Amino acid sequence: MSTTFTTSAPHDDLLRAVLPGLLLAALTLLLGFGLGVVFGLNEEAITSRLEASAAAAPAAIYNGDTTVMKSVLAKSWTYMQRSHLHAGALGTTAVALTMIVVLLGVRPLLSRTISAAAGAGSLGYSLFWVWAGARAPGLGSTGAAKESLAWLAIPSSGLVVAATCAVLVLLVLRLLRRPFGTMAMTALPLIVAATLGACGRAAPPPEGMDSASARSSRPAVATGTPVLLTRAELSMFAVLPSVMAATGTPNPPAEVALGRRLFYETLLSNGHDLSCNTCHALNRYGADGRRVSFGSVGHVGGRNAPTVYNAAGHLAQFWDGRASSVEEQAKGRS
Repeated sequence: MSTTFTTSAPHDDLLRAVLPGLLLAALTLLLGFGLGVVFGLNEEAITSRLEASAAAAPAAIYNGDTTVMKSVLAKSWTYMQRSHLHAGALGTTAVALTMIVVLLGVRPLLSRTISAAAGAGSLGYSLFWVWAGARAPGLGSTGAAKESLAWLAIPSSGLVVAATCAVLVLLVLRLLRRPFGTMAMTALPLIVAATLGACGRAAPPPEGMDSASARSSRPAVATGTPVLLTRAELSMFAVLPSVMAATGTPNPPAEVALGRRLFYETLLSNGHDLSCNTCHALNRYGADGRRVSFGSVGHVGGRNAPTVYNAAGHLAQFWDGRASSVEEQAKGRS
């Protein structure tokens, strides 16, 4: 009966099996070294390129607010530096994990799988950070840049975690001297699948709030006698005015300027990386086009973000119930 560990497997065969993973790990290390050299020699040129990207963004993204633009540019440069650090650390980790499975004498197929997962995940996650840093100035937010590259960040980080967990399982099996054979070969792919699934799983809705999908799955049943609306009540469905003017005392220019600045201010979010414009992008008709609204620290709303155009005429500003007012939203619920 075959086992997970086989001392008869020549090390040459194992080394040949893990060569693709080692190649990816070496490319990751080369990426880290290369970024370090490029950043050191061309820092001014890179930051100038980021500034040019921000300057070329649609006017509605920054609305002339240089403070917001400088904040995004600073974080963008930090993200690119993170790519250099991640590449060095993750590339080394991928090499170490590969060497462990070779020393353990794990079967070639499993060794190749673990090594390739570690190498591909390390390279992908390192590229994610430099790419996010390059995209952020044009999008007006590092949060928006990360969300746009979630397709790369989630699978690549999941592969690294899955490879690490797989090596941990193999070490435990060797420590216990219990080669589980086929059962171990079946369990390790399940670890990979569970890890990738956990990385991409959305956080549950806040306590006390029904899931939007659960609500939509229940058929609506009309009960009771229909209520006929009067002509006055029907007037609420009239066409909104082209310009939503303030009622009562008009807002002075200073208040308008403050509101505009706060709309792009990221310091109001828990992670200091999201602003109102992240979910209500003015170059996207005041919304983000997502099925549900997202916030920092894994907060997921029950519905999509409503457009802020003509927001003064809305009956409620937060229709998913997360906050009763803008003031409550600014206390850390975003």
